[in-house]
Amino acid sequence: MRARFVEKREVAKGTLLVLFDLLGREVEFKPSQYFFVTLLDPPYEDELGARRHFSVVTSPNERERRGFCTRLRDSAFKRSLVELPTGAEVELEEPKGSFLLPQDTNQGMSTRPPLVSRERLLGAGASQGTAVVKASTTTTATTTTPYPTITNPYP
Repeated sequence: MRARFVEKREVAKGTLLVLFDLLGREVEFKPSQYFFVTLLDPPYEDELGARRHFSVVTSPNERERRGFCTRLRDSAFKRSLVELPTGAEVELEEPKGSFLLPQDTNQGMSTRPPLVSRERLLGAGASQGTAVVKASTTTTATTTTPYPTITNPYP
């Protein structure tokens, strides 16, 4: 389905929040699902193409928009994403899958996006909140806060 890019902001050093308007469509999903994003006519290309998957960070109550967070890396996709102008159209696939925390908590993986989606569902789409993540024997608390739109980190 087509969607329109509406916002991006740095929510932590080197971490970008990206939000899309679903152009009037209401799409139901569950916390912990992921979706694929395809950039249309990206300015940078590589052998991996213009399609990537991301965990949904928006609340299921926000049926008319969808968002994800990603670490900024020096890939063609991420450089294209940083330069994506507001209003640009992208192709989004329906959410799919589910997420279960692994038994082995020492695995390298991001548990934050699915927890943010659940947190926002519980908070009825609140833009700020706290999620507590247990990783191994350490408990970490983080808070989402608004940050200004970032400039291109790739000269």
